[in-house]
Amino acid sequence: MSNCEKNCLPFFCTCVPSSPPCIVLSDSQLSQLSIIFQSLAQTTLPALFLSPTPQNKAAVQIQLDQLLAIVQSGLLTQTDAAPLTAILNNTSFILNYPIFSPLIFIIELQKLVNQFGALVNQLCAPIDVRQNLLELLKGILAVLIQFEPKGPTGPTG
Repeated sequence: MSNCEKNCLPFFCTCVPSSPPCIVLSDSQLSQLSIIFQSLAQTTLPALFLSPTPQNKAAVQIQLDQLLAIVQSGLLTQTDAAPLTAILNNTSFILNYPIFSPLIFIIELQKLVNQFGALVNQLCAPIDVRQNLLELLKGILAVLIQFEPKGPTGPTG
């Protein structure tokens, strides 16, 4: 087994499986994540979906850039950072595309929330800090649900 510490025979290893190391973020980075998630849920995303003006797009872009800075700060492994970086870049591209598509943007934001949820569960932080971050991510999901497309969709919708 890959986690065998005693060179046991294959399929007869009694070693305790090793758990992946947790991710360490500084208190200021945890606080910054909390502020960004809260702002996205309570202010910038609702404003964007109500009125996708250049100013509202810019406000969301600033927060996406802040998230990207945290992800690329060097504290995450390449394995942890790569999917978040890709999703953040895709989200920025969709946000800044000349024709804003709320539906496509919502789909990409759902991916982003899911990926950050997985990251939060790997943090070396007290459970109450992780729970708070997960609740803030749920707040973002609530906004996405509130502004999801309504009515018939598709070629005849």
